[in-house]
Amino acid sequence: MESGRSRREIGGIVRFLTPALVLAVAGSAFAQPAQSPPPSEEPESTPSEYSGPSILSRTAGLILGRGGELARLRPFVEVGGEYYHGLTPVSLNSSGQVPDDSAYGAHVGFGVYGYHRWRRSLLGLNYRGSLRHYTRKGYYDGFDQVLGLNFAHQLSRRVVFSLGQSMILRHYGFALPIGGSQFYDPALSNLVGNELFDNRTTAYVSTAALTFQKSARLSFRMGGSGFLVRRHSQALVGVNGYQAMGDVAYRVSRYQTIGIDYSYQHFDYTSVFGSSDVHGVAFNYSVQIGRPWTFSLRAGGYRVEMLGLQRVPLDPVIAAIVGQNAVISTSYRLLYIPNLSASLHRRFRNAGLTFDYSRGLTPGNGVYLTSSSESYGGSFHYSGIRRLGLGISAGSRTYRALAQTLGHYKSYYGNAGASAPLRKGFSLVASMEVSSYELRNTSFNRLIYRASIGLAYSPGEFPFSIW
Repeated sequence: MESGRSRREIGGIVRFLTPALVLAVAGSAFAQPAQSPPPSEEPESTPSEYSGPSILSRTAGLILGRGGELARLRPFVEVGGEYYHGLTPVSLNSSGQVPDDSAYGAHVGFGVYGYHRWRRSLLGLNYRGSLRHYTRKGYYDGFDQVLGLNFAHQLSRRVVFSLGQSMILRHYGFALPIGGSQFYDPALSNLVGNELFDNRTTAYVSTAALTFQKSARLSFRMGGSGFLVRRHSQALVGVNGYQAMGDVAYRVSRYQTIGIDYSYQHFDYTSVFGSSDVHGVAFNYSVQIGRPWTFSLRAGGYRVEMLGLQRVPLDPVIAAIVGQNAVISTSYRLLYIPNLSASLHRRFRNAGLTFDYSRGLTPGNGVYLTSSSESYGGSFHYSGIRRLGLGISAGSRTYRALAQTLGHYKSYYGNAGASAPLRKGFSLVASMEVSSYELRNTSFNRLIYRASIGLAYSPGEFPFSIW
C-alpha cells in the first residue's frame, strides 16, 4: 500500500513538473538559478500574474491566462507611432561630441506566443518582432527581434530533460519590441540590458538541463549553457561564454525550501585580449508567508580569475633608449566578490507585486568588460476589470569594472504600459519608458525617454500582453 501510494505521489509530482520546466531557464549563463519557494496550497487557482512558487517545478516566466492557465499559441500584430529622445550612435558630431538625437517614428510589431502540449512534452514559444522607421533620422531605422523557445520532455517518472534557445537582435540600447520583456531567457537582460549606445546588437543563449526528482522533498539538477554577443560597431566589444552548473534542493516543509548550487563560468572577448573564469557557490532559501507572500534569498560568492592587458610605464632611462614611454604586458587578477539576491512577491486576485535585489557578476556591455553589478527594482502588474491590463516597473543597476580603470556606470529606468481591449480581438496599447545613465568621472550621461501608442490585434480569449 505504501509503495503504491509513493509511486502515485511521485507520478503526480513529475506531471506537475513537466509543463513548468519548459518555461524555465535551465542554468542560464550569468542569470541567477531559479529560486525555490514551495507550492501554494491550491496551485490550480494561481492568479494570472503569479508564476507560482514551487521547488519541484522550478518555475520561471510562465505565460498565463485567466485562472493560471497557460496561454495557447497566439499570434498578434500591432501598429503604432512613437517619439524617442536620447538616441545615441557610436559616432561624433561636428563639435566632437557624441550626438543626443530625438526622432518621431512609426513601428509595426508582430509575433506569436504561448505553448503547445503533448502527452509527455511541452513546447513554449515567444517570438516578437518590430520594424521601426524614424522621420529625418533614417540611421536609426531597424528590425528588432526577440525569441524565446523552450522544450521539455518527461523521460521517466522522475526525470525531465529541458532545452532552451533565446535570441535578441535590436538597434536600441534600452528599447525592446512590444512585449519583448516577457518569456525570454533572463540572461539576455544581463548581456544586453544596459548598452551605452544605440547600435545593432545580436545575442544568443542556448541552455540544456536534466532534473531528477529523487523524492517528494529532494531534487537534483545539472545543466549547461552557452552564449555569444556581437555588436555591429568595431568600437564595441563582443563576448563569448559558457557555463556548467548543478544544484540540489530540499523541501524542509510545505512552506520552506533550502538548497545549494555550484557553477563554473568562462567568457572571453572579441577584438581585445581578455578572458575570465568564475567559480560560484551559493546557498538558497525560500519561504511562503501565508497565502499571498513569497520570499526567496540566495547568498554566496564568486572566485573570479581575469586575464587582460595593462600599460606599464618605463623608467625614463629605458624610455630614452627604446623611444617609448610605456609597454603593454599581460595582467592577471584574482578577486572574490559576493553573490547575493533576494526577491519578495505579493500576489493578488488579478495582480502581482514584486521587489528584487541582486549583487553579482556581469560580462559587461561592450565598453565595460568583466564587472561586478548591483541592481534593485520593483514591478506591479494588473489584469482584471474588463480585461484591462496595466503594468509599471522601476529600478537601477550599477557596474564596477574589475579589470579596467573606468568610473562606475549607473543607470535608472522606469516604464509603464496599458492594454485596453476594444472589440473582436483589437486592443489599444500604450507605453512609456524613461532611462538615465551616467559614467562617473566623465561628462557622458544621458536622459532617454520613449513614448508609444498603437493598435494591436490578437485573436483569443485573453487581452493582448504588452509585457
